[in-house]
Amino acid sequence: SDLVSALGAFAQAAEDLAGSSKSGDVCGGSSALSTLSNSPSVAQVRTAADSLAKLDPGHAYKVGGFLPKATPAQNRRLGNGAFIKKGNRGGSGKLKVDNTGSPTDAAISVTSVNSKAAAFTVYVRAGTSYTVSGVRDGTYQIYLTSGSDWDPGIPGFAFKCDFSKFADTFQFSTTRTQYTQWTITLKASTGGNAQTDNVNPGDFPT
Repeated sequence: SDLVSALGAFAQAAEDLAGSSKSGDVCGGSSALSTLSNSPSVAQVRTAADSLAKLDPGHAYKVGGFLPKATPAQNRRLGNGAFIKKGNRGGSGKLKVDNTGSPTDAAISVTSVNSKAAAFTVYVRAGTSYTVSGVRDGTYQIYLTSGSDWDPGIPGFAFKCDFSKFADTFQFSTTRTQYTQWTITLKASTGGNAQTDNVNPGDFPT
């Protein structure tokens, strides 16, 4: 009876995890493993399985071999201004990313219009800003993702992930005497004029 109850609790934990994945609370294999393996239901199944095995040592009932080992949650972070993809930045333009008002780290991916490949992707920590130099002339779209625990295997944030794109495009042009510098602020602010739209995780360019 204890084993059946424990397995039911484990099934519910797995179902809850599926819901967390859809909502973006859990965003990758590493975060799913740590969340499920540390569920109280896992300990319940192990305890019930051990009790069952002790009832009849001669038969050595073995239950629960499928359970994952407890894996602690992590909070991996890249350095501020770390390039996930450096790209070929041989231009004169600059892009300042202001993340000073946000409590979460972010990765900003910049693509040429009508392209799915990132020209470059940069990591900006919460409470900081970073200026990317060497942006080539052209018209770009800017995508961003935020969250916690950067998992290079995804690559992306493992917990509380969010994906969006600036609705407007950003044009960079250079003359003999001038170059373009854009500043984007990641936290919505009063008087701000930049709209963002949510995008599917699979549409985030890498």
